[in-house]
Amino acid sequence: MQPFMATPEPLIDERVRRVCFYIRSAYMNPIRLTDMAKLVNISEGHLRLLFRRELSQSPYQYLLLVRIEKAKELLLYTELLLTEISYRVGFDEYGHFMSTFRKLVGLSPSKYRKANNPYS
Repeated sequence: MQPFMATPEPLIDERVRRVCFYIRSAYMNPIRLTDMAKLVNISEGHLRLLFRRELSQSPYQYLLLVRIEKAKELLLYTELLLTEISYRVGFDEYGHFMSTFRKLVGLSPSKYRKANNPYS
């Protein structure tokens, strides 16, 4: 294969790319499916279908993953309280943050911090 023909990443629908960029830049704010769909001028249902087709997950699942990845960074590189981290990454309810983190990471946030802290 010629080098100019290789594509380093799979082609993803431009609308999905735009919504993903929006989520990554505004994850700390309330984000509704309506807002995401309006951003790319399609219906909510169509946006859900595109996400499922392109990323094998819903827009909401993608948002949660981004928020949890940001929380992991804050857990490792700051000494912020868990409640503060929860709010900084966009969770309105601390309990929702805790259960989502545990479900996606397999550990509670405090155990994740302790297990991955090079200074402990």
